[in-house]
Amino acid sequence: MDIFKLIIIKTIIGLQNFILTRLQRFFFDCSNNEDCSNICIYRIANIGDTLCAIPSIYKIREKYPDAKITLLTSPGKRGAIGASKILSDEKWIDNIDEYYTDDIGSWHNKKVFFKTQKEKNYDCFIQLPSEATNFRTQIRNLLFVKMLGVKAVTGFYISTTTLFPKYQFKNMLCPNEVERLFKNLFLQTSMHIQFPITFIAQDKKNVIENLKSNKILHCDKVLVISFSGKASVKEWLPEGFNEIARRWITTGGKVIVIGGKEEIAKAEVIIDGLPKDKSYSFCGKLSIKQSMYLLGQTMFLLTIDTGTAHMASVMGTPCITLFSSYYFPHKWVAYGDKNTVIRHPLACSPCLKKECRYGKVAKCMKAITVDEVWHTMRRILGD
Repeated sequence: MDIFKLIIIKTIIGLQNFILTRLQRFFFDCSNNEDCSNICIYRIANIGDTLCAIPSIYKIREKYPDAKITLLTSPGKRGAIGASKILSDEKWIDNIDEYYTDDIGSWHNKKVFFKTQKEKNYDCFIQLPSEATNFRTQIRNLLFVKMLGVKAVTGFYISTTTLFPKYQFKNMLCPNEVERLFKNLFLQTSMHIQFPITFIAQDKKNVIENLKSNKILHCDKVLVISFSGKASVKEWLPEGFNEIARRWITTGGKVIVIGGKEEIAKAEVIIDGLPKDKSYSFCGKLSIKQSMYLLGQTMFLLTIDTGTAHMASVMGTPCITLFSSYYFPHKWVAYGDKNTVIRHPLACSPCLKKECRYGKVAKCMKAITVDEVWHTMRRILGD
């Protein structure tokens, strides 16, 4: 039975990619992309998605050192954090064109958006597709780019399907997102992954001032905790974080909890009852770039499956990520060898649901125990 599922999955993905490849060759000049001078890179991206795409975007810049490169991107609905919060200081991107999906909901706004993009006269359109993109979306995007009058395109393909998720979980290794994007570039290149991130002086100053005002020294044993994500199925028990923080402090360490302004109250629950001179909430005090720089100044990160894990990866900070098993493994694990994953697949995994039917805190996240996390941390740190 499993062999038939494998055949069906590969046939569907293969057929869709065959059609997309033929359409690219029919509508565009895919044989000559060497002389591109005005390039649009399209990537739908929140924090983690953006960080995973950086090596591919930078490799495109290396391929076209003199081209004007625009990153066309959207984090989704207004209020979400997108690529501009991470890449706005990078000189290797000429322009970041960021939009919100709720701003182009009406036909009028769609026409305005299309007109604005057409006026930019791109001669090459490179898509870095979401791993969950579907065939219909890819067809729509191809037609959109064709109407823009672009001459050369690449990056229109399907990499996954939600069909037979349990079979895929048991039998198919899903590629890491960084490697998937990089390997599917049209460029003939080596797997030299780079994350060239620039930190301006003001960002560094704000982080150092926050540390100094709380009497946190560079030599201190500092654990950073990131506890909140976009989907409730990813969240761990607050009391679990609290107990890990308590144990860390008893070994002579200090704890910083990070997050946005909307997470200030939850952060106070995590540090409740802990020594005030050893536990701190930086929620709402730092930007995304400043939080990244903070991670580079600290010893360890404990996080759920969210963009913070990818931030630690970029900064080279050792990290443990507590993973829900609602989705396929490996896909969103932060790149590199300094990230350790704790994940418990259950009989219901992967469910592909962003809310667990067994309770507010997902059953697979409840299966992760404090002792397991603590012993893993001590093993990594060599205690």
